[in-house]
Amino acid sequence: MNAHIVLRAAEVMPEPIGGYEAFDRYLQENIRYPLEALENKIEGYVFVRFVVREDGYLVEPEITKGLGYGCDEEVLRVIKNAPPWKPGREGTQIFPVEMTIAVVFRLPR
Repeated sequence: MNAHIVLRAAEVMPEPIGGYEAFDRYLQENIRYPLEALENKIEGYVFVRFVVREDGYLVEPEITKGLGYGCDEEVLRVIKNAPPWKPGREGTQIFPVEMTIAVVFRLPR
């Protein structure tokens, strides 16, 4: 039997290639503020959980706390299309690791 193990914490946690600053830039450049959220003046955080696979790709994204008004769907779209990360490691072995991040929606001022 081959068990599929996904860690919630690892000795070396996954991180975006280029660091979190580069990933923040990716989010800023790719997230489109949903029209429904703009019209209803919706701001706040969308929390998304995903697994960083052994090859670094982000899979199984799931909203754990959403805003609605199209924001949740937009976060899922951008996470599904995100560039790969450096995978997590436990010792010398690479494992898939579950991560949760917050994506901020702020209305233009």
